[in-house]
Amino acid sequence: MKNFFKHISRSLRVYFDISLRQARGTLALMIVVFVIFAINIVTPLIFNDDISAKDDSQKSDSILALIQAIADTTGEYRSNDVKFKNTAHTNTIAQRFDFDPNTVSEENLRKLGIQKYVANGIINYRNKGGIFRTKKDFKRMYGLDSNQYISLMPYILLPDTLAKKIYISFPKTFQPAKQPITIEINTADSALFETIYGIGPKMASRIVKYREKLGGYYAMNQLKDIWGVDSILYQELMKKCVINMPAKIQKIVINIADEKTLKEHPYFRNYSKHIIAYRNTHGGFKSLDDLAKIKTIPPDKLVLMAYYLSFE
Repeated sequence: MKNFFKHISRSLRVYFDISLRQARGTLALMIVVFVIFAINIVTPLIFNDDISAKDDSQKSDSILALIQAIADTTGEYRSNDVKFKNTAHTNTIAQRFDFDPNTVSEENLRKLGIQKYVANGIINYRNKGGIFRTKKDFKRMYGLDSNQYISLMPYILLPDTLAKKIYISFPKTFQPAKQPITIEINTADSALFETIYGIGPKMASRIVKYREKLGGYYAMNQLKDIWGVDSILYQELMKKCVINMPAKIQKIVINIADEKTLKEHPYFRNYSKHIIAYRNTHGGFKSLDDLAKIKTIPPDKLVLMAYYLSFE
């Protein structure tokens, strides 16, 4: 039964060119008329009332008036504050002409035979920013009959499908290969060291500070003495860094340097007191051999000290 009423409502919408709400109102009015008409016929048969010809005439007139309200739908009436107007009897013939759903007016949509509520839906869709890109987009509009779409399709000024984008690759202009950056560790600043993979601001700062304490690097393996430089990072430093020879080394004049100066140097700090004491006793150092007479200084440490000593 529910499907039956849906079918009747759909038929009313198509025939009278009205909305779903209007079709339901019309169907309800038809049911009321039918019930009144049925009661008018059945009641005398059940109760055998003596109904005068005048009453019969009045009842018939009221029923005919209600039927006329349905049949003569070229007029206007109101139901639930919604105004209905039938245009089924206008006998207008649908026209055919080219149109773009993105720009066509509501008036021209009606000329094409499109129902008013469908035309309104198309205009509202556009007003909300909707765009018809293909003919199938127009087909999806609510209320548009499939047969009507087929008849309109040749006149829709839209492509059937969107064209695929074609990407054209142009040959890249010749660019010379980038030369690897070589970093001279005795002159580079922290920013240059940070360009090496695995070195951040803190490690770059340690490399520079250790260089300042030493007075310069004379060999790459001195970088291993820096806390945090493991074998992997050392290999990266070996790839990217060099020492220009002769190395720029700031030397310590061993015969006049005070204890504070010696303590600030990583290689001399543990032996500063012994060096000062020997110098005060023996009157200074003439060569590395004299420094070797200080028994507390290991031979391997003397080799490191030699690069930073001046015996002037």
